[in-house]
Amino acid sequence: MSLSNRPPKRKPHGRHPQNALSPAFVRNVREAGRYCDGNGLYLDVRPTGSRGWIQRITIRGRRTELGLGGYPLVSLKEAREKAFANRKLAREGGDPLTENRRAEAMPSFAETAQRVWKQLRPGWRSTRHAQVWLNSLERHVFPRIGEMPVSEVTSADVIGILAPIWHEKAALARKLRQRMRAVMEWAVAMDLRPDNPCDRVGPVLGAQANRTQHLRALPHGEVASAIRTVRASSGRPIVKLAFEFLVLTATRSREVYGAVWTEIDRGEAVWTLPAPRTKGNREHRVPLSGRALEILKEARGLVSCHA
Repeated sequence: MSLSNRPPKRKPHGRHPQNALSPAFVRNVREAGRYCDGNGLYLDVRPTGSRGWIQRITIRGRRTELGLGGYPLVSLKEAREKAFANRKLAREGGDPLTENRRAEAMPSFAETAQRVWKQLRPGWRSTRHAQVWLNSLERHVFPRIGEMPVSEVTSADVIGILAPIWHEKAALARKLRQRMRAVMEWAVAMDLRPDNPCDRVGPVLGAQANRTQHLRALPHGEVASAIRTVRASSGRPIVKLAFEFLVLTATRSREVYGAVWTEIDRGEAVWTLPAPRTKGNREHRVPLSGRALEILKEARGLVSCHA
């Protein structure tokens, strides 16, 4: 390319250039220097032959230079679009430099979810719940939006995840929505985005049919017969004792399975469940009947035999 066809390195006096560079020139130029395209945008050709985009701009009264990326990763058209957006933001009183740094540091949805999980986990009593919480996002959410910057996730993205399972797997869909919402709420609180896209998906997804089916409650008069049936079954002795103990104490199965001897006061005939093992996170004292104490004695005998 002849020197006469090469754009000047500096802006000429008088009318400023506008779109002075062409894609062909940007692609073929070899001589080191800065070549003005107009509106503060320059192609910076280095002695090594590499090329990059530089924008001279005034931000809040101070002249500075912004790097807009290297060529060919950033084309001439893309460089102009970035430069225009920066000039517009600067004229409105914003700071393109701060915005660029913020965009570079913006975590992905998956990274944000990991931070939220680590922050919430100490407050959960169940380690299993903590693992299920994260696993559900890894399986159903991360494949679609995990790599996206958390600031760019939209309501359409959330709907795309939930819509296929909203009615077929209603319980899972509700939990996923709650967990995604918690991640987005954290992002809003940290000023990473202005709104929570999970708040606007309800009208689009529609109401879920209530398909909850509760187990039939056993009438009081049939309880003794049910216990006799369990006793006569081929189940493991310790399991049959646990079932009867659960009925007599009116507690939850998880509380019975997790009971330890230090919680039992046989002298006072009281079973004291510590707060962390109860649903309400409050200490619970359960009076023990004579048969309940007999069950504990039998259970201790079974444990001793297998020790």
